[in-house]
Amino acid sequence: MALKVKKLYIQNFKVFTEQSVDLGESDLIVFDGPNGFGKTSLYDAIELLFTGKIRRYENLKKTAIDSRENFNENPWLHNDFPEGDIIIKAEISFDNVTKILMRKAKNQDLKQTQFFDSFRLYEFDTFDSESGTLIADEIAYLTQLLGEDYNQNFQFLNYIEQEDSIRLLKSKDREKKNEIAHLFNTFDFEKDYKIIKEVHAKIKVLCKKDIESDLKRRGNEIIELKKKLIKQEDCQYFKLIPGGTNFWDVEHVEFKQNVFSDIVGEEGLLVKFLNLCENKTHFKNYRFNKKVDQIISRENEITSFLRFYSFIDRKEELIQLKRRLDSAKRLLESLNELSIDNIASEQLAISSELEKYIDSTELVRSYNSLRSSLILRKKQTSSLEAVRIGLKQHHSNLISKFDEYCKLRNDTSVCPFCGHDWEESQKLKENIEQQSLELEEIIKGTSQELIKSISDFKEGEVTQLKNKLSELIKSNPIDAEFILQLEKSDELKLLSFKKILDGLEVDVTSYLNNNPTLNSEINVQDLINTLKGTRKQYEESKIAPYFNDVFSQVFKNAEVSLDEISLDDIKEKIKYIEWQYSIFQNSEITKREQTLKVAWDNYNRAKETTNNLKKIIVVYQESLKEYSQKLISDIEILFHIYSARIIQDYQGGLGLFIDNKKGIRFLTDPSKEFDAVFKLSSGQLSALIISFTLALNKKYSRNKVLFIDDPVQTMDELNIAGFIEVLRNDFKDRQIFISTHEDMMSSYMRYKFDKFNLKSKRINVKEIANA
Repeated sequence: MALKVKKLYIQNFKVFTEQSVDLGESDLIVFDGPNGFGKTSLYDAIELLFTGKIRRYENLKKTAIDSRENFNENPWLHNDFPEGDIIIKAEISFDNVTKILMRKAKNQDLKQTQFFDSFRLYEFDTFDSESGTLIADEIAYLTQLLGEDYNQNFQFLNYIEQEDSIRLLKSKDREKKNEIAHLFNTFDFEKDYKIIKEVHAKIKVLCKKDIESDLKRRGNEIIELKKKLIKQEDCQYFKLIPGGTNFWDVEHVEFKQNVFSDIVGEEGLLVKFLNLCENKTHFKNYRFNKKVDQIISRENEITSFLRFYSFIDRKEELIQLKRRLDSAKRLLESLNELSIDNIASEQLAISSELEKYIDSTELVRSYNSLRSSLILRKKQTSSLEAVRIGLKQHHSNLISKFDEYCKLRNDTSVCPFCGHDWEESQKLKENIEQQSLELEEIIKGTSQELIKSISDFKEGEVTQLKNKLSELIKSNPIDAEFILQLEKSDELKLLSFKKILDGLEVDVTSYLNNNPTLNSEINVQDLINTLKGTRKQYEESKIAPYFNDVFSQVFKNAEVSLDEISLDDIKEKIKYIEWQYSIFQNSEITKREQTLKVAWDNYNRAKETTNNLKKIIVVYQESLKEYSQKLISDIEILFHIYSARIIQDYQGGLGLFIDNKKGIRFLTDPSKEFDAVFKLSSGQLSALIISFTLALNKKYSRNKVLFIDDPVQTMDELNIAGFIEVLRNDFKDRQIFISTHEDMMSSYMRYKFDKFNLKSKRINVKEIANA
């Protein structure tokens, strides 16, 4: 495809504010001028337009920028116009079909990203159109125009970059080949090859040696299981422990790992239980003696049991009696302290509970009535006393005021309150004093009557009540501390203790305390001696250490006696479990055999598939190698010719060679092993990479365009002459962009092309920058 860039417009991008360049039908475009005025920026603009990125900045981003860092500026914006948009527009001819393409990044989007995500591609009808159409699927659009892998092709086929010209040379052989592998159109081939290798790796895991060893081991286990297979006749199911919940005592036993040996193996539960039943007399006597010893060791509990057990039924009665007597004692004590001052005290009241046990209703009624009357009179007397004290105070104030009044009235004899004339003031004063004395006598008389009534109350009803209370206390002697301890005692424990003793068949009636007092003698030792005498004989050697655990496991909470289980029952249960296990074994062996057969089938299929895939991989490898060698050989001749014509000052212009045994290696001689990068100068290396890119472009480039950034800066005149000759002879069918900072070199290159009747154009970047 003949591709030509005819016009280029750049706005607000790097060093360019707003520049438009008309390239026309030029075959050679030379960007010249001093460094720093935008030669490389022109290439950047064209690369960004075609690929949507600038490769060297993408690489720099990975190594020089922390992805967590945020920026408030964009490096592509022109310094003088930080608020403007970036626009790169070009008129491009594709086989005489003209397209107007534009890359644009809005300023507000540029503020959010420092790289190329904000650039969008548009198509215009004409170069001067104000608006264009946004390309929604940019990759599909450019692929149709520029071909498959246009992005990578631009890097390796169309653009020789000054800064990165020998990066490819310094990479490893295989990496060089991988960089340009897409040019060989082997992507689908290598994709399938990769998938086959991944599948091969996964399936290979399924047929490793250790898997085969494991399958053989499982087969041997099945053989051993068959050897140990228990032959047992059908058995009738029965429950060995009625009411029990043992998992092995059900009709269909679940045989998990080691369950069978745990039940009926040499150390199995039922074998141990069988041994227990064979020695059950010794075991029962052993358990009996153990219970006796446990009881004997609880001497404090024995004492408490003997002291309080007989009074369990009378416990509440005794507690109530103690409370009643305590109430009577408190009342009696209060009656002894009765006086006018405490007559109203609540402690002198007879409680309703105590009233029931004073056998004189009339006395209680009379006591309560007189006490209530005395309490009322005490309140009244107290009120009169308060009045008297007030009158006395008023009287003192009255005399004082009356004296002042007499002074003001010159010793008057007229009473200022009632107006009566006493003829003499002294008589008036004496009369006032006499009234006060009479009032005081009245109050004294009232108090004396109250004292007399309380005295009569104490001699009468109080004395009778005290006698009644004393009689009640005397007729009900109790040990208060005993009743307190009885109240604190645990009734359930006492009953449980009695049950244990009954289980030992010990009659404790004669040892129980029947007197509710702590002074009663408790014959604890006698009972202990009796308990010791109940011990039974057994042989220690007949008691296995596991008997207690087995007894607990087998019976659990089932209410069944050891005597109810016979040895024959246990043996029959063992036979039943063995019969159940034989059924399980047959089923398990069948399952294992089926599972093992599937595993062997999978293993063999995996092994066969692995071998087949291995053969396919070898075929792929050989095919890919042969194809790669053929493709490399296609560019080898071109590379050899171009390198000979460009690097004329090395080996007399014999040219360089390509070796592709393990990738791509450039050699100065086919017999050599070291890469040419170890022998050539920097200028010669630059010429080498130019030769290689020209060979690739000639062979593979669909778009006949070349961009070469300052190729002559490290090359001498002889090599430059050869380079220009190659371009004007072998690449005259494509548009070539070259940059240089040397005016003479720019003129020389244009002259050479003009002599071949090829159109050339000079663009001086300094001039357009200042335009």
